[in-house]
Amino acid sequence: MLRPVIMIGCGGSGSKAVRYVRDAVERKLRHAGVKGGIPDAWSFIGLDTLTVQEDATEIPTLPATDFLSVSLGLNKYSDVHDGLMVERPVTSSTYPSLVGWRPNPGDVNVPLLDGAGKFRAVGRLVGLLASTNELQKRIGRAFMAAKSGGPELGRISEALGVPSSLGSATPSPLVVICASVAGGTGAGIALDVVDMVRRVDDLGGFPVLVLFTADIFDFGVDDAMAANSLGLVSETMASYWGKQGDNFFPSLVPEPGSGPHALFFVGRHSLKGGDLGDTVSVYRAVGEAMSTWVTEPRVQEQIHNFITVNWASQAKNRMGGYPFGVEYQPGAVSSFGAATVSMGRDRFERWATDLLSPRDPPTTRRRA
Repeated sequence: MLRPVIMIGCGGSGSKAVRYVRDAVERKLRHAGVKGGIPDAWSFIGLDTLTVQEDATEIPTLPATDFLSVSLGLNKYSDVHDGLMVERPVTSSTYPSLVGWRPNPGDVNVPLLDGAGKFRAVGRLVGLLASTNELQKRIGRAFMAAKSGGPELGRISEALGVPSSLGSATPSPLVVICASVAGGTGAGIALDVVDMVRRVDDLGGFPVLVLFTADIFDFGVDDAMAANSLGLVSETMASYWGKQGDNFFPSLVPEPGSGPHALFFVGRHSLKGGDLGDTVSVYRAVGEAMSTWVTEPRVQEQIHNFITVNWASQAKNRMGGYPFGVEYQPGAVSSFGAATVSMGRDRFERWATDLLSPRDPPTTRRRA
């Protein structure tokens, strides 16, 4: 039986990547004749400060129930800041973790409903306010759906040619968080989302963090993006090796841990010089590749075994791993690639939909 999957996109890049994965999965189910669309045991969630999803004509948006605006409809940073201070006052046990990095409300003029403006600290603080209730509940529902989704996954597995025994136990879920290292929202909230996943359910003990590097963006890298990248990577390494993070979220599991269990970086270029071309192509390539983590049993098991069983021993042997002290620290960073052979049915479907459908005006049509 195929595994349940929980994929959470943080910020614009992370949410788009998850949308591309979901679209590829839905397409494969449709080609296999599966009715009913995406099963409940496969959760695809998007988080952003925006109240609407970006570029709806580029890739289908997530259902409204799967997209959460962490700004909670608040446009002024000062309102978010004051709300968080009411929730976590000076006398609270979590207040010390807010000292030293929290931006002064008088210094921030970013309209949150347009994004976090490449300010990681702003994105993180906004995410913390939303995390206590809405986000924690949504992630909790995803784990509940994963646990109860065995019968539906069994039916879909059979349709995809994967043997499934009636009444067999539901496998543990594959949990993936996606974000960019360079932006404000995604880079700000990614690690807190990882820690919340660990604390909401004991099945969240092996979260995978997939980070897009700044080179994927067509408009280049400025100083703010470089600073965000360095900051997030540094904090990720600290959480990965230290295993002790901020105690922002109450834990529902005995040993929640901290930081990602496995970490992958994805850029626009390969080690051998291959270039995916542009930002959209990166999202599409990653979406197609990671859709196999959901629907292809051999790939799914290879990924699961690598991140849960073999990660500590094998990550340091991968190109891009950094075991600075082999006897003290495991390798931390890896990456992945994928290749497919296709008869072109998916590409033809996109071409026919975009160029031959009378529903869309010419200005919204895309070339396959």
